[in-house]
Amino acid sequence: PAVVEHLDDFSTEIVDVNHCVICMDDCNSMRRLHNCGHRFCAVCLQRHIYSQSKKRYHCPICRR
Repeated sequence: PAVVEHLDDFSTEIVDVNHCVICMDDCNSMRRLHNCGHRFCAVCLQRHIYSQSKKRYHCPICRR
């Protein structure tokens, strides 16, 4: 969906961009929510989006 985008390799960031807070694993295919910037692995984010109402998606961390 348009709510997510691929993350490039941000080696200069302080946070671990490959760490998913949903599954707690290091993932190679990360996605970022446009409205808040929180990052998740593609599989976890897809599951989360499909489990919600199709009218509006909310971040599992901040609910934006």
